[in-house]
Order: sequence, then structure tokens, then C-alpha cells
Amino acid sequence: TAVTSTGAELNLLDGSVLGTPTASKAVIADANQNIGSVKATQLHIGSTGSEAQVTATAAELNYLDISSVGTSEASKAVTVNNSGDLIIPDSDKFQFGAGSDMQLYHDGSNSYITNATGDLNITTGNSGIAVNIGNSTSEVTVGDNLVVTGNATIPDGGLILNSTAVTSTGAELNLLDGSVLGTPTASKAVIADANQNIGAVKGTELHIGTSGSETQVTSTGAELNLLDGSSAGTIANSKGVVYGGSGEVNATTLQIGGNSITSTAAELNLLDGVSGLVQGDLTKLAAVDATAAELNILDASAAVAVTSDVNISAGALTSNNYSISHTLTLNASLNNDSVHADITITSDKVLSTSVIIANCSVNAELDIHTVVDGSFKVRIKNTSGGALNDDSTMILNYRIL
Repeated sequence: TAVTSTGAELNLLDGSVLGTPTASKAVIADANQNIGSVKATQLHIGSTGSEAQVTATAAELNYLDISSVGTSEASKAVTVNNSGDLIIPDSDKFQFGAGSDMQLYHDGSNSYITNATGDLNITTGNSGIAVNIGNSTSEVTVGDNLVVTGNATIPDGGLILNSTAVTSTGAELNLLDGSVLGTPTASKAVIADANQNIGAVKGTELHIGTSGSETQVTSTGAELNLLDGSSAGTIANSKGVVYGGSGEVNATTLQIGGNSITSTAAELNLLDGVSGLVQGDLTKLAAVDATAAELNILDASAAVAVTSDVNISAGALTSNNYSISHTLTLNASLNNDSVHADITITSDKVLSTSVIIANCSVNAELDIHTVVDGSFKVRIKNTSGGALNDDSTMILNYRIL
């Protein structure tokens, strides 16, 4: 074969290195057909006469410089692996919209479809095509409100509210459809209103009480109606009698054995608490001409409490009452068998003919004397067997008759 290359052209081989481009030298591929870094103004790829110019810039071609085919990388071209799959690393996102409003990604633990603007619609292109979420063992959580514009089909026993399973069947739940609070509706559940009231109910039996210990009401409807129109504490014609809150019953007429009781309530109350009374007792009572005020003098509970101090008033006091409870404070010790100076009690209830009954809270003798219109005197002798100390007190009770 004739060598047609000139000497200059042959010299282009002088200094060439296999697989390594050298300035101003021929480029020769190595045994693996590799060539190192080459600088060129244009790149054409293809057989002679049908080659195509590569118009991409070096920066654009560098987008293909990837670490692993089929795995997305930052600022690199997207490729698929030999199975046709594209792998997106954790926390790398598919972003949609001018403002990246919708994002699709996996953070290494959970997967997310997020949307920042407008509605996130998951729909089908044609009506009647089902959308399935999850499988037979999946759990779907709705973070806020769930609105169903069509039908929601839930199998019996498949509804759980606040961790409590609803065991009612659809047919049983439908018993609530059409129910009215407080008003029984045919073939519907009965629900009490806000005041726990229920309207007319028809039944063959009525039981009242807690479950397991309820009591059957055996009265007939007619017997129960005897309570209709009754008023607690008041007798109504042809109605049941219901005692009032204090056990009272009011009636316009009281009969015993068909005979009407003509005494008034006030007259009957005169016998309240009386036992063993005979006609002779009433005759004796009729002979008593004392007034109520005079009889009340004997009522110990009506005593008026007063105090006096020997150091201030020599123990004297004024109390215009028939019954007096006098607390006396001594000004000095009163030895056993000693007699205290007379104490004057002034009262407009005292007459010169009055009888004064007195007793003392300590062991002492009381001598009531000098009874005149408007006053009497008390003499106290200590018989306690010991001294009554200075500033000690005693209670002297007087009844003026």
C-alpha cells in the first residue's frame, strides 16, 4: 500500500500517546477505544455523510454527568434504570406550579402530597371509575373535616367513633332517621328531648328503674289516670290523693262514716297533742280564767337574759319582764356561810302582792324580801362549802307571779 501522507502529516504521529490527546498531534484511541480530554469547536456524531452535529453546549452536556442511572440528582438530567424505573431520593420533591404549590415526596419515614394553593383534587377522567385508598388492613386518618357529597358505604361493624366501635347495623341506625326529640314516631327510635321528656307512647307493659332492677307498673291506664288532675296536698273529686311536701292534705269537707265534721281546723287543732282527755278535764279547763300572758309567765323558754356587776351597780338592775334570767358578777370573794349585801331588782311587773319564785345556778340560799310595787330585793347566802371567788358569776332566775 502506497503511503500518500506527506512527511508533515506523518510527523503528526510523532509524540502521540494512545488514548491521550496531545497538542498539534494526531489523536489515537487506546486499546479500549478511549480517548482522553478533547477540545473542539464542534462535535459531529454519526457515519460519514450522515453525521449529526451536536448543538448542545458543554454545560448542557454536563447535565448527563450522573452518579447512577435511574436515580435523580440535583442539577442533573433525569434518567431511568434498566427496568424503566426512576428513583427519587428521600426528601427530594416533585414540585408543580409556578410557585411550587404542589409537592410530592418521601422524607424517609412518610410519604406526602402537599398543596399550598387552591383545592387538591384526586379525580378520574371518566365518571364511574372507582378511586381506591388503602387496602384491607390499611388505616386512613382524616386530619380535619371529611365531606362526602355522594354515598359513604361502610360495612356493618366497620364504623368507629372516638375509638368506640359502632356495632349497630345500618338498619338499626336507620331507626334514628325521622325521629323527633321528645315525640315518638312509628317504627322509629324514641329519643327524649332536652328536658328528658317523651310524648305519648303506647306499650303493653311499663317498667321503671335501672336495668336489672326495674319494677313493672301493674296499674292499668285507668288507675294511673286517677293521678291526672291531682294536686299535691289538695283533694280533687274522683282523683287520687297525693300528700303535700310536708305530708298535708287539704279538703273542703271531712266525713267520717258519712257524717261531716263541722268543726273548723282551728277548733280541731285545740286537741293537737292531747291524749287521755275526758269531759271532766274540759270542765276544769273552762274554769281557768288566767290570760295567755299570765300563763306564759310559767314558760321558762320566755325568760329574758340580763346581766349586772356588783362593782358597777351593786348588782342592781331593771328588767320589765315576768321571767328574768339574771347573770350576776361578784366584786369580791363570798366565803362559805357568808351573806351578800341585798341586790335590788326593779320591774314594773312587780306588785306588792306578787309572788317571786327564784333559784340559783350555784349552791346558795336565796331570800326574796321587801316585795313592793315596782321592785323586790334578793339576799344571797353561800352554802357551797367553799368560797365564791371575786369576778365569778352565778345565774339567778326569777318568776314574777
